[in-house]
Amino acid sequence: MNKIKILTMITDVNQFEPYVFQQNDIGIEIQTFPQHILDDGYEDLISKFQNKLKNIKG
Repeated sequence: MNKIKILTMITDVNQFEPYVFQQNDIGIEIQTFPQHILDDGYEDLISKFQNKLKNIKG
């Protein structure tokens, strides 16, 4: 029997609680980055996600 993996999109770093995903074995897909990733202003957002994801395996 194949294992089914649950996945959800993250659109707001402030409402993202990684422990909920780990406890429930839910995959994470982040879709909140700006369309023009090379423009200024994205470093803070990436830093926030990196901080929240630092203890997530995978």
